[in-house]
Amino acid sequence: MDRNTMTPPAPRRGNFVLLRADALWLLLPQQEVGAVEYLEAPPDGSQAKPGLFMQQRTEGPRQLAALSSRMTLLDAFPADRTLVTALRGTPIAWCWSEIKVLIDVSVQPRSMPRVLRTPAAPVQEFVEHDDGLAFICDAQALCTYAVDHGAMTP
Repeated sequence: MDRNTMTPPAPRRGNFVLLRADALWLLLPQQEVGAVEYLEAPPDGSQAKPGLFMQQRTEGPRQLAALSSRMTLLDAFPADRTLVTALRGTPIAWCWSEIKVLIDVSVQPRSMPRVLRTPAAPVQEFVEHDDGLAFICDAQALCTYAVDHGAMTP
């Protein structure tokens, strides 16, 4: 067998959530994504640290974050991030441009090209979907990567 030929990952079936941040699409298992809520007003601008915004609510303050297309935190809160979800394993509420729930679907993952894979990256696979490509990741790896790699300006 040619050592550059890789066995494709096995198909996966289940419930998934597509999350969009700018041009970035992510695919996570549904059980790792909390309920969706609408963000009626952007956070007030105060930051717990660069890329983590504070929102005051009647239940108490919470941290909000918005991803860049590079899966890092944005330093300025984008106006189009009006959908909020919790992701399993993090106290941060994540803001998205679009969310699609996929029920009982089969997806065929493809391995990232070797040149694009790194041990620290939260994604190693992707899928094709109606709007292009979506990177498969787990919530904890995504959150850790985003927070560890700091904030960037949009």
